[in-house]
This record gives sequence, C-alpha cells and structure tokens, in this order.
Amino acid sequence: MNIQELIEKAPSDYPKCLQAHCPAAEQCLRHLMARTISEKAITMSVINPKNIKPALGTSCPYFHSTQPVRMARGFTQALDSVRHGEVKKIVAELTDLFDRRLYFRFRKGERLITPQQQEIIAEVLARHGASLPVEFDSYEEDFNWLQL
Repeated sequence: MNIQELIEKAPSDYPKCLQAHCPAAEQCLRHLMARTISEKAITMSVINPKNIKPALGTSCPYFHSTQPVRMARGFTQALDSVRHGEVKKIVAELTDLFDRRLYFRFRKGERLITPQQQEIIAEVLARHGASLPVEFDSYEEDFNWLQL
C-alpha cells in the first residue's frame, strides 16, 4: 500500500504523533500520518506530546504499527454452520459486546473486523457450535485504525 492510499483510507480523526525523535517513529503509523499532513489541513487530531515518552519506542501505549494486518469481512457463512436455535443467542451475545448496529455491519461485511474482534466473534460462534476453525466470509490486508 502506498502513501497516497494510506492517506485516503485514514479516518479523518485519526490521532497523529509529532514525535520525530522517537526511536519507533519510522515504524509508527501515527508518526507516518503526521508526516503526510497536507498544507491545506487547518486542524488535525494529535496525541498530546506531554503524554508520550519516546524512550519507550514500540512499548509506547500510542504506538501503532505500519504493518498491515489480516482484517475480515462478514461472517454469514460461519453463522450458517450454527444450528438455527443458537443464532438468537449468538446475536444477543455479540450485540451486547459490539452494539446492534455494529454487529449487523460486521455480519454483512459492511465494516472490517479487526483481529481482536475476529477472536471475540470466533469464540462466541465456536461456543455455539460453529464449524471449526471459524472462517470469515473474506479477508483483506489493511491497517488496524481502531487499535489504541
């Protein structure tokens, strides 16, 4: 993925890091996004420099890797492998965890599912009898913009 694609996919409120002297700056998505700010941008969201301790490097709580991760889209096929009587229980559990709207967007593939969210969904589906290993409808490489 090139820099332009990265800029286009970034959420507008994605917090950037201005700590150029951090030892992890070259591997940090937040710093990379800060370096690509357009002159046309009037405002932006940044991590408070007073909260950042560059000596921590990749252990910084705000560090966000520039390595893409395997994101998933949809889990209708996995849901189809569950007995019909279990589906209501699955929906109830997952809507408690993610909220109803987000659950349906995940299920239909309208929103990417992070690796952490995939684990949660797979665990719930497996507990209710989904075929193992739990597979999502499709996968793609992307940045985990939601990572804290």
